[in-house]
Amino acid sequence: MDIQKTENKTLWVTVVANIIFALAGWITYKFTGSQAMLLDGNFSFALGFATLIAIFISKNKHKKTATFPFGQYVYEAAFVLSKGLLILGIIVMAFSQNLMKVINYFQGHRATPIVMIPIYYYVIFILITTFSLLYYFKTQNKKINNRSSLLLVEAESARIDGLLTIVTGFVFFLISFISKDSSINFLIYIGDSLIVLTMCLFMISSPIGIIKNSFIELSGGSIQNKEEKTQIETCITNHIPEKTDYETFISKVGSGYLVVIYLNPTTINLNIEAIKQLHKNMLKELTTTFKSIKIEIGLKLEN
Repeated sequence: MDIQKTENKTLWVTVVANIIFALAGWITYKFTGSQAMLLDGNFSFALGFATLIAIFISKNKHKKTATFPFGQYVYEAAFVLSKGLLILGIIVMAFSQNLMKVINYFQGHRATPIVMIPIYYYVIFILITTFSLLYYFKTQNKKINNRSSLLLVEAESARIDGLLTIVTGFVFFLISFISKDSSINFLIYIGDSLIVLTMCLFMISSPIGIIKNSFIELSGGSIQNKEEKTQIETCITNHIPEKTDYETFISKVGSGYLVVIYLNPTTINLNIEAIKQLHKNMLKELTTTFKSIKIEIGLKLEN
C-alpha cells in the first residue's frame, strides 16, 4: 500500500476530527467554565492546525530537488519536532495558568463552581470518537508496516487526548458528590484546576520524548527505533560474508533512512562487482519494508 496516500487520507480525517473536538471543548467551556475543557479544546485545535502542515509535508517529502537530492524528509522531522514543542507549550501554559488559580484560591479569592452536566456529555462523545481514531490510526499504519512517523505521532496524540478525557470525566464525577459543608469542599472551586495540573504532569513526558527523538534525527544521530535498527542490522549480517570485519551507522530523518557500512579492507575478500551485488541484494531486501532507504558501502580507514 502506498505510504503517501495512506498518510494523506488519514491526516485529513485527523483535521476534521480535531476541529470537531476543538469546537466541542470550547462550547463545553462556555457552558461550564471548566479550564480542563478549555485545555482540551486548545489542544485539539493545535493538533488540527499542525496536521494541515503535516498533509503538505507528506505530499512533498519524496520529491528530490537540487537542495535535497535524496528527498525532503528533513521537513517531516522538523514538523514532528515543532508539533512536540507546540504540545509542550500548551501543557506549560495550562499548568502555569491553573497553578495561579490554585494559589489565588488559598489567598482568599473564591472561584465560581463549574457546571457539571455538560461535561458528562462531552466526555462520552470525546471518548467514543478518540478511541475510534486511535484504532483507525494504528490500523492504517499497520497496513504500511508502521513506517509512517507522522501516523505514529498522530496516534500518540489521540492516545493522550483519550486518556486526558477519561481522567477528566472520572474526577469531575467524583467532585459532583462533594458537599459545600465538606472538609474537602475546596475541590468544588479548584478541583478543575487540580485536574489540569495533574494531567499536565502526566502528559509532559510524551512531547519531551517526541522532541528528543526529532532533535536526534535532525542532528544526524543514530536511529532510535530499536526494532527498525535490529531489522536493518540483521539484513546486513545475513548478506556480508563471514570473517569480514565491518561497522555500521544507521540514521533516520522523517521516513528517510541512511545506512552506511564500513568494511575493513584487511578482512574483505570481495571485488568491486561482488560489492555492487552485495549492495543490490541488501537494498532489494530492505526496500520491501523501508520505501526510502539509501545504503552506502565504504572502507574503514585508520586515522
